[in-house]
Amino acid sequence: MGHLEATYLAKEEMILENERSMKMLSVAAVGSVLYPGKKHTNLSEVKMILGSAPGRAADILVFPELNITGGFWKGGDKDYADLAERVPGGPACQEACDLAASCAKYLCCGLVERDGDSVFCTHILCGPDGFLGRQRKLFPHPPGKARTFTAGEQLHVFQCHGQRCAILACADALVPEPTILAGLNRVSLVLCPFDCLCTSQQPVVQRIIAARAMDLRANIVVSFGHNGEQNNDEVLAGMVCGVDGDLVASRITGHGRSVMITAHCRGGAQSPKWGDAKCRGRVMLLQMRELLGS
Repeated sequence: MGHLEATYLAKEEMILENERSMKMLSVAAVGSVLYPGKKHTNLSEVKMILGSAPGRAADILVFPELNITGGFWKGGDKDYADLAERVPGGPACQEACDLAASCAKYLCCGLVERDGDSVFCTHILCGPDGFLGRQRKLFPHPPGKARTFTAGEQLHVFQCHGQRCAILACADALVPEPTILAGLNRVSLVLCPFDCLCTSQQPVVQRIIAARAMDLRANIVVSFGHNGEQNNDEVLAGMVCGVDGDLVASRITGHGRSVMITAHCRGGAQSPKWGDAKCRGRVMLLQMRELLGS
């Protein structure tokens, strides 16, 4: 065995030993019903879930994309500006932080943020000590589409239950650039709030999320919302992927039912192989085309 190979194997073993020594944590992907434009009702849904037995058992709960505002809905573009608020400091943002502090949990929730003349699709992380930070969505619109939201300009990394954590909402998790930023920042836990996806899209999304988990050697928690506007009888509720890309938990639900997917996982650590995945990058491009139907 050559010196370089021995050094590489030693580093790999060190990382694996580090993962084995990390504390287990309970994560929950919340596939919740969303009520368009009704922030108070959506916060009541969060409170109800936190009070349930699974909610009380979880350390970290991830809610769907823009769950506080009510997700995305037809004709909503003209409503988002009126529903936007300051982050932090807005009333709904503060209520979510108070809920997290009162039950000593970490919550990832989404709402429309206003900063001057700009409106952002923003997700916040709050915990036992209240507001921890925000992540403005980096890719809020497909290329060439109307621009309701302003794009975020920076990926933030948070300390959450002993993990280096990032929030990649929907498209931010599907395109490769935010994952590269997360890898460079040695993220070990990724929280992915998603909009509604029908069950037929599950295989493609699952493959992409699994590849992201393997590239980062991180656990990934994905939650999906539904607001009743979709025509599908069943929608994805959530999934949890482990550091090796294995599907730890997954579930679908019917419209009108909030469900929670919980899993126990050990903290991840960045793989020494990260960044050396040109072939996987080509495969992910093909899968993105399949997902977008182009």
